[in-house]
Amino acid sequence: MTLRAGTMRPIEVACPEGPAAVGASSSRALRSMRMMHVLERVARCFNEAGIPLMVLKGAALHLTVCATPDERPMVDIDVLVRPEDVDRAMYVLESLGYHRGQTAFREDFFPKYYYEVEYRVGTIAPFEIDLHVRPFRVLRYARCMPDDAFWRDAVPVRIGEATVFRPSNENMLLHLAAHSAIHGNADPRWLDDLRRWVGAFGSTLNQRALRSRCRAWRLSHAVLGALRAAGDPGGLAADLESHRVTWQDRLALWHAPRDREHLARSFLVNLLTTPGWRFKLGYARDALLPDREYLDHWSTRKGCRWPWAAALLRCTWPVLGRLPGMRCDSPIEVRRSPMHGLGVFARRAIARGEIIARYRGRPVERTGTYVALHRDRAGRVRRHEITGPLKYLNHACRPNAELAGFRLTALVDIAEGREITMNYGDDACNCMNGGGT
Repeated sequence: MTLRAGTMRPIEVACPEGPAAVGASSSRALRSMRMMHVLERVARCFNEAGIPLMVLKGAALHLTVCATPDERPMVDIDVLVRPEDVDRAMYVLESLGYHRGQTAFREDFFPKYYYEVEYRVGTIAPFEIDLHVRPFRVLRYARCMPDDAFWRDAVPVRIGEATVFRPSNENMLLHLAAHSAIHGNADPRWLDDLRRWVGAFGSTLNQRALRSRCRAWRLSHAVLGALRAAGDPGGLAADLESHRVTWQDRLALWHAPRDREHLARSFLVNLLTTPGWRFKLGYARDALLPDREYLDHWSTRKGCRWPWAAALLRCTWPVLGRLPGMRCDSPIEVRRSPMHGLGVFARRAIARGEIIARYRGRPVERTGTYVALHRDRAGRVRRHEITGPLKYLNHACRPNAELAGFRLTALVDIAEGREITMNYGDDACNCMNGGGT
């Protein structure tokens, strides 16, 4: 894949008066410009791979209504791909050197039940690219919306030498409003985004389409709440006040800002509010009866004495994880690494020869940053995408651990707080005589 330097046109930055204001404004402008240059680079790679890419929220606003790069501060870049393109999209981002972040929910829930995965870009002033397969986090909305809902009337937009898509005017408004409501309308920037969009496109909005989509996608309660919090720009709230709001709508939106803090309650809310009995049964089965891969990951993270029993009981009934014998003390943790991105560190002293953890993964056909090769009993080469915390192990020419089969074993005594490393092979770095990391 060929990567070329960005070619975005220069943008003049208008700064408020005063040294402090000028400094803050310039800083915001430079950060936004850097992020948009990265977006152009990513978009060109997606174009070359034949993967449609849609921009959401801040990036979409910068490509449409923002006159200057400091007008709307950007924290991350949100992009959307079709569900069938997610594996190829992840490969493209990893080929660019971006590193996958840790998920707040179960890793194996993406993309079936969870809507995004994060990638970290850069080491100096880093930021995230959030790769979405669905526009919204709330599982009820994901089940009520078709997978191609935002793609049907998407608008192509040029960014430098590349082309991306943005949602239609109506879908963009729905996304901005529902996103703000899902986070409790707590951030004034998101309400400003909503006002900014209505101010730019309010006169051209197809209000009939807005009403029908809010009703069909069960977004009326969320969109109405955000519009009211924003002061009802454009007088659009009146069109939604007559829509029927169910207790499932209210419960899903009430819990949305709290879902990462209460995972067990999130499971119950999703089970109660998500439509489709077959989907509910599948979701309950996957959550309450996880497969061996997840149980091994859970016990690896928690360091349980009885991995299978403890993990199964912990997943099925969270309070049982606190019973005697079920308490856990993981030997490893993931945190920022001075070597490279994230790394795996020893939470306690690990003795030479001790099995630190077991690798697990899901079979894939592609290569990539987190894909390992191994031979099965028949001698065939298989590819597995490594899942769980061990995907963040960094390379060292003089490692302190090695992979034997699917077991990660300590080569030397590893002190508490030391980063755990392994040798990825001769091509993993260009150290002289193997004397570095």
